[in-house]
Amino acid sequence: MGWGVDSSEDRTAPAVLSALGGLSLDAFPIGITVADPNGRVLQTNAAAKAILGLSPEEHESRSIQSPEWKVIRSDGTPVAVEDLPGIRAIREQARIEEPEMGVYRPDGTIVWINITAAPLGSDRVIITYGDISEVHRAKANLAFTLQSANAGIWSWDIAKDQFDWSPELFHLYGLDPETDQPTLQTWQKVVHPEDLQKVEQETARFLGEGKAFSGEYRIVKGHRYATIITDADTRKVLWVGRGRGKEAVRPFFEAIGLEARQRIHAVAMDMHAPFEVEVRAQCPAAEIVYDLFHVVMKFGREVIDRVRVDEANRVRKDKAARKVVKGSKWLLLANRENLTEPTHRVRLKELLEANQALMTVYLLKDDLKQLWGYTREGWARRAWNDWLGRAMESAIAPLKAFARNLTKRIDGVLAQCRWKLNTSVLEGMNNKVKVLKRMAYGFRDDDYFFLKIKAAFPGKAR
Repeated sequence: MGWGVDSSEDRTAPAVLSALGGLSLDAFPIGITVADPNGRVLQTNAAAKAILGLSPEEHESRSIQSPEWKVIRSDGTPVAVEDLPGIRAIREQARIEEPEMGVYRPDGTIVWINITAAPLGSDRVIITYGDISEVHRAKANLAFTLQSANAGIWSWDIAKDQFDWSPELFHLYGLDPETDQPTLQTWQKVVHPEDLQKVEQETARFLGEGKAFSGEYRIVKGHRYATIITDADTRKVLWVGRGRGKEAVRPFFEAIGLEARQRIHAVAMDMHAPFEVEVRAQCPAAEIVYDLFHVVMKFGREVIDRVRVDEANRVRKDKAARKVVKGSKWLLLANRENLTEPTHRVRLKELLEANQALMTVYLLKDDLKQLWGYTREGWARRAWNDWLGRAMESAIAPLKAFARNLTKRIDGVLAQCRWKLNTSVLEGMNNKVKVLKRMAYGFRDDDYFFLKIKAAFPGKAR
């Protein structure tokens, strides 16, 4: 069953029903909610009751921006009321889609839904949602199976030369999905040098003949990660632990106790989701502050570099132009002030003047960095809304995807107006830690290595 609504005229809930040919909303198998700009629910249907566990009366008495809604993302992070799709659709006057969100029912269970919200003019919003709990459980079961079997899954879009790796495959390769990209070059780095040529030949034969591919090769494990937690005031290393997951940092919070956790007001970090989930769980009063460097690095990786590759593929028949675009990675990702060679500035200027897409994402990268210069949240939010509007009006898919994802976590960017925190001190520490490790030719004992790190950074006196 399909349906459409002409929202150019009357946009009241009865008018919606009239446009549907007089059908009751109960005729539809998906949940449907119609609300006004203040979030007041005007109408809902029977499927919504089955999905959300609320009677129509209970649902209509609860605003779509009510704090009673408890919604989470697929990684477990909570969704702020202002980030709910219905509220965003009204605010942005745009269609908002979320493929997976978890909603707590009154009985405490979680229903997983995919949700779409669209404005009906400026005074109504219609929200549709379907129950995907079975799909969510199937994905969780698959992830558990892959973890248990120590296996991973990958896919390769040959036409676009894009890879998709499961989290388990990153783990198998010893890589971090937050910092390492699923590319052919990354894969080549983890394959044992003695096996690489054989595997590349098998891959070429697979591409040429189109037959099933099966191969066996050794890998060289990637990085082993440790997490360092420091005092933002004294720069003293408080704790060091192995790993980068939620479980890796949990012992720190357990060690300092509830009273100390309640005194933590702000935590600076990169956008690593497991850390954020654990901090919010352990220190609910603390604000998350995203570090400028890591957000911009993520923009460069997910937007600028992706657009560069797409543009190189677009002009692949013009070998000279493709070579220029393909070889511009460093120019596009480097800070403008670091381009000290006059020839580099000239090359960048010529490249941007010749390519509209690269010009757009490059300028928006510079404008994104300006958000960290504000001291008043109101001004910062206006600047963000302006940036978001320009990003979403572009026809550049990677840019729009990045903007949608950052919208969900924009509070971590705006928090810097109140807390001028960053992780630059940690970056400096990381360099000194590498020197310690190199001077000792490595450490076999993690505990001893972590003690050396703590001793190297005793902090400054208050």
